[in-house]
Amino acid sequence: MTYDAVGPLCIILLIMVVFLSLPIPLFRNIQVVQQRQDNRLYTIDGLRGYLAYFIVFLHATVWYNLISVHQFKGSEHTNVELLGTTGLCIFFMVSSFLFWTRWLNHQGKIQVIPFYIKRFFRIAPIYYLCILCLFIAVMSKTHWHLDVSIWSFIKQILSWLSFGLFSFPPINGYGLTSLLVMGVVWTIPYEWMLYLALPIIGVFSKNIWLSFWFAITLCVFTVLAQFYWKIHFIADNDMMPFASYAIGMLIATLKQMKWQPPLNDICGSFIMTGCIILLLIFCHKYPEPLMLFFCGVFFYCVVSGGSLFGLFKLPASQRMGRVSYSIYLCQGLILYFFSDTLIFVKQFMLRSIWHYWVAFLGECIILLIIACCLYIIVEKPCMDLGREIADKYIKNKRNKCVTTK
Repeated sequence: MTYDAVGPLCIILLIMVVFLSLPIPLFRNIQVVQQRQDNRLYTIDGLRGYLAYFIVFLHATVWYNLISVHQFKGSEHTNVELLGTTGLCIFFMVSSFLFWTRWLNHQGKIQVIPFYIKRFFRIAPIYYLCILCLFIAVMSKTHWHLDVSIWSFIKQILSWLSFGLFSFPPINGYGLTSLLVMGVVWTIPYEWMLYLALPIIGVFSKNIWLSFWFAITLCVFTVLAQFYWKIHFIADNDMMPFASYAIGMLIATLKQMKWQPPLNDICGSFIMTGCIILLLIFCHKYPEPLMLFFCGVFFYCVVSGGSLFGLFKLPASQRMGRVSYSIYLCQGLILYFFSDTLIFVKQFMLRSIWHYWVAFLGECIILLIIACCLYIIVEKPCMDLGREIADKYIKNKRNKCVTTK
């Protein structure tokens, strides 16, 4: 067994599910979707947590290589790499699917300001909390001494506070700043790009056929651009998020058109299992069109009610999905704290592969507990506050319209 074996990862996920199923008050305070007519909420909410942990598994291999051989590199096991990148692809598909579905339902008539208010209160609180912890960690690493000019320091902080829409520069000259959060923040600007683009491309959601051909065109363009740039340009020109967004929008359109095979949960689950197997067998590079295709088919089964033999409908899976944003953002800080700051944990991990897996299991459980606490204390209250502010804005706008008339 190696540090990047897939088998132990599956066992850890099983332990996470059992742990979240325990009658602990902390877990019971996390809302679970009750069964009703909307099975999509079941399957998507149940999927997210596993995607987040796939990415955690991938990044854990980076930390293991750092502390064991002092090299910044990921897993040498192709399957672990694929699971992590697949998790990212489907995360992007989930975002575009949900928001494009909303635009289609309202035929593009979405009030933009309330939408941005809600998204800010959804994304910003946990992000800023992580950035605060990152700032403290960096300043601790640099012994609380300012190693750059005050103006450069302010610009660096502002860049991080602006969700990295322009860049994520090293703070106070510490070159490994992004490593402390495992670089996961790079996806945040892509999220905001989607939010900023929606009011513009929303014109294509006014008609279902217009949406269909727009999504098809976008899929073809982004996939070809990804393939072209992969050959001729450096990795920074990564079109994978945009290709994933396009696929998510296409799936949302197809679902609105009711173009979906008449599959029951069992058939859908078999297709999803087949996609996973084919992905692990035939996909060996990142990114490649075949990987996006398998991810798209898998996700289409999910939104059609496929639950992977009931896995995504488990209350434990839904709870893990609810806290997936905190799991995703906080993973780097947790891995850094246990792999770098706590020397005794680091020494324990390096004794043997078995010691590593035991330590990593403990990190996963602690990360899960912290994510649950953050969801209850920070995420949920802030989402409710954002919803309340947005509703007040809409109400005030309506009152002004009535007064004007």
